[in-house]
Amino acid sequence: CNDQAAKDSAKEIIMSKIDNYGWFKDMNVSVTDENVVDVETISKDEDLKKYSCGAKFSYRTNRGTGEAYFEYDISYLEDKGEAEVTVDFKKIIPSIMSTAMN
Repeated sequence: CNDQAAKDSAKEIIMSKIDNYGWFKDMNVSVTDENVVDVETISKDEDLKKYSCGAKFSYRTNRGTGEAYFEYDISYLEDKGEAEVTVDFKKIIPSIMSTAMN
């Protein structure tokens, strides 16, 4: 879960979602200094090469700083020889919106 490539993938997925979320553009809110920190392994299945992870997404907006807990999964795709990361970002968007509104 704490693999740098997995954390970078999670961050890229989150930032892509933010970039495509119209509210941030409409409200002129920019998100910078984003990091995935305080990573924990929630569960793992060594046989399936699948991990469930939790972490905090820390960020800065032009209106303040904040962090939001989120979960992500890492699955190893044998046919592609690479890991796939999926992110549950439902808590991140409201957290950034709240930071931006203060």
